Amino acid sequence: MRLRRKIVITAILILVIAAVVYAQLTPRVTIHNYGTIKGIGVGIYSDSECTEETTFIDWGILDSRGDWSNTTLFMKNEKNTNFTLSYQTGNWTPPEAESYLSLTWNYTDQVVHPEQVIPVDLRLQVYANVTGFTNFSFEITVTPSEFL
Repeated sequence: MRLRRKIVITAILILVIAAVVYAQLTPRVTIHNYGTIKGIGVGIYSDSECTEETTFIDWGILDSRGDWSNTTLFMKNEKNTNFTLSYQTGNWTPPEAESYLSLTWNYTDQVVHPEQVIPVDLRLQVYANVTGFTNFSFEITVTPSEFL
């Protein structure tokens, strides 16, 4: 029984060491990137006091193996009606970058009242199989869906 336990522990250690070595030897692609962001009827700020308007997101340098970056922005309802928010991306450079990246946010369709400010976390993830580029850019447009 002790011998079997030692064999299992040794096998697990070998697998862990092999995984670490593989991760270190696998080619890495560092991706430099940025994104512009604009709001239509929505103020987008980097601070909760809404003094620093945001038009640009520097996602930092991402590793190509499933890396991700988060940023928190503050969305302000600058209209005189209630609304919910939606976003879309576009103008990807290079165009194939859109196939290897995923942008999500934690906003859950809550109603935003006039002058209300809500924090929204955006997350950009790079798929592990990314190939063909080392720099990219894209635009994010945030728009309100008004309630009458």
